[in-house]
Amino acid sequence: MARRWPGKALQYLIYTLIAVFVLFFLIYSVYEISKTNYWARSASFETEFNVDDESDIVTFGRINEEGFSEGQPIPARGDTLLTINDSLASQTILDNSIFGPQEPGTIARIEYSQDGAVVTSILEANYKTPADKIQIWFLQIVRFLTIIAFILTGAWAFLKRPDSPGVRLLALYSLGIAGFMIGSVNFASIRYEIFQLPFREIMQPFFGAIFFTFPAFWLNLTLWFPRPVKAIQKHGWWLHILVYLPQITMVVLVSMNQLTGVNLNGNYVLIFLIVQLILGFIILARRRGMAQTALERRQLSLVFNATSFSLGTMILLLVILIPMNAMLVALPEIVTRLLILFLFIALLLSPLAFTYAFGRYRLLEVEAKLRRGTSYVMVTGVMLGILFLLAYAMSEFVLATFQIDSRTPTLLLTMVLAMTIMPTQRKLNVLMEKRLYPERYNRRLMIQNFTEHLQSIPDRQLLWEQLKMQLRQGMTIQNVIPIMRGGNDSTFYRDECVETPFSITSDLVFQLENQAFPMLVDEILDSGRVNVPISESGWLVENEIAVLMPLVTRSGLVGFLALGYKADREDYRTDDLRILTTIAPQVALASENIRLLEENLEKQRLDEQLQIARTIQRGFLPETIPSTPGVKIAAYSRFCLEVAGDYYDVISMTDNSTGVAVGDVSGKGAGAAMIMANLQASLRTALNLGGNLAELIVGVNNLIHRNTPPEEYVTFFVGVFSPEKCQFTYVNAGHNPPVVFRNDGTQQELETGGFILGFMSGSPYEQETITLKPGEILIAYTDGVTEAMDSDEQEYGEERLNNLIKENRSSTPEEMLELVKKDVSDFCGGKEMEDDFTMLIMKVL
Repeated sequence: MARRWPGKALQYLIYTLIAVFVLFFLIYSVYEISKTNYWARSASFETEFNVDDESDIVTFGRINEEGFSEGQPIPARGDTLLTINDSLASQTILDNSIFGPQEPGTIARIEYSQDGAVVTSILEANYKTPADKIQIWFLQIVRFLTIIAFILTGAWAFLKRPDSPGVRLLALYSLGIAGFMIGSVNFASIRYEIFQLPFREIMQPFFGAIFFTFPAFWLNLTLWFPRPVKAIQKHGWWLHILVYLPQITMVVLVSMNQLTGVNLNGNYVLIFLIVQLILGFIILARRRGMAQTALERRQLSLVFNATSFSLGTMILLLVILIPMNAMLVALPEIVTRLLILFLFIALLLSPLAFTYAFGRYRLLEVEAKLRRGTSYVMVTGVMLGILFLLAYAMSEFVLATFQIDSRTPTLLLTMVLAMTIMPTQRKLNVLMEKRLYPERYNRRLMIQNFTEHLQSIPDRQLLWEQLKMQLRQGMTIQNVIPIMRGGNDSTFYRDECVETPFSITSDLVFQLENQAFPMLVDEILDSGRVNVPISESGWLVENEIAVLMPLVTRSGLVGFLALGYKADREDYRTDDLRILTTIAPQVALASENIRLLEENLEKQRLDEQLQIARTIQRGFLPETIPSTPGVKIAAYSRFCLEVAGDYYDVISMTDNSTGVAVGDVSGKGAGAAMIMANLQASLRTALNLGGNLAELIVGVNNLIHRNTPPEEYVTFFVGVFSPEKCQFTYVNAGHNPPVVFRNDGTQQELETGGFILGFMSGSPYEQETITLKPGEILIAYTDGVTEAMDSDEQEYGEERLNNLIKENRSSTPEEMLELVKKDVSDFCGGKEMEDDFTMLIMKVL
């Protein structure tokens, strides 16, 4: 009982701290919002001053030139301020005359020393610029969100596992950084407060103490995560005293200061805190190198990578730059604010990484997202910095060379440079990958080539053999076991015939189907998040399975691949899981297509074959239109037989763009449907891999040409809409030209492209990019719409279709589509349609 008492006391202390943080933050947020609002509405002297604590000499800091009356001399940074309104400059005079809110138009007469001469000038109080208001409000919002995230992270983790020493330290660590951001970061002076913050005299030292101890919590946490080091068990009390010794020592020194009057140097305090932070990183790195299991290594890697970035940024900006005050003052104010914003965002990574790592589940996926996010922020920041420097240098050169007073050339140069950022960034990423990671680049090319030929493999036995060979050569995976759902849809079989303990009612199978992401077996078994019975876990351990890769089509989970360990028991990396995630849908689709073909050959029953194919083909078409930023899309396809060769697709892409496609395979029936399925799989793979659209269609054409008879071909149209630029890039491969209905009443046919797909290997294709404005409409369709005939063998025609759309352009795409369907049906007079009917309507929002 005596041993449990300190733990229980610490639990109650953390409960109390969380409650105090939540209650005080609610009051503090109202206080800060009212103070910032008062600051935004007030006028002020925006020029900054520095006061020497010993000599009380006042010098100019950052200069706001617009704060000086027109025609007045402007001081330089570092000039000495002598008088303000004929009073000798001092901290007190600054507080009374310069700092704080002012009435607009208030002036202050100043004298200052510049190069040995005394200069007189007039300061004038002005309202804040809209840019300043937006920046400060944005920083305040991000700051509040960061504080909330830290408090919620600490509270959530602690409430989940209050008995865990590691989780308690995580809660204290999170509250420590939240306390720093509450007590040490302010954007509006106390002079702008509307009401006095309650308990300020108590809470300020309280939050200071919390932040003061957070490096010790961090260091202690590294000793407990993911499991306590052996020294904790042998020398627990002594090791904890050693961890908190700097804080204990400084508390003693501060107490002695009250008696002796000797001040504790703040730089020494910072050094102690830095040493604790660095020791924590060293311990994490050493424990990662000595990790006994792959799961433990992943936990430590995730936390080490995230905290290195977040706490490293904090050390850089708060410990290195702040003592070098001249460096910060020399920076433009917008740069200083961006650095602070960067710090806020970076800090969030650390507690999030710990939270996921304690959960021990999907660690590689989380680490991949953190790395991509961090990489994107850093690369974008560097590119924006280069853009800023180039724009500034080039504009100054143009202005100085041609003696132009207008800033229009500066804006034009900035716009031109901004347009080159994203293409340059993409090319740099590809170039860096080729140079720095050639094995990764070559492996990706090999897997890409394999997926391009996937749909042409004739039987599943050959499919699994080639897949095993590719994974063994490209990723050194030693064993690949396909586990496929049986004919009764309830039991799963190994190698098509050997029954396994997995069933459709299994929680593990349920997770595989719903997540559709490769799952690491050690994380599944150790985390306890998935209920795995002994029969299933025993099978996984017996067969030395490391990863389960689900095979999911639109009809659901068709099976999964049980992947063994890599060569030399090397752990899977984030790139490995990303590649597996990319190829899994293609393998699933190829397996399903082969299965259907084999069933058709065995049963020799055309009706049943066509019904199955129709169900699967309907699954290929989007049941619901996915999220399409910037546009509204409606699409419809009606088959004249059980299966068809018509095709449309709407694809949400990773860069927020939307891909649309409409195609028509020559002929009808099962053959056309299989070609259509092949086309869809190829298109989705190509678009997800990214790149030039015309070049992608060249690859798709070559694939269709290799895998189809000479007499079969595909007319095809594909386009990608970018909502950020309102641009639509398309390629037309011999398809009925889609029509764009412009806002001015004109119509534009989209014809740029090349030959029909499958006609000739190596056919060149061109792409065109057009701008689509809000309200403009694009329609794409197959010839079954315009060639529908009435009882007199008269075709419906493009003119009638275009007029119908033009007359109803104010309607939604769904309403227009229903009007077209009804009008075509009325025109045919109930006559049976002889061709498939497919149409897609897209309207820019």
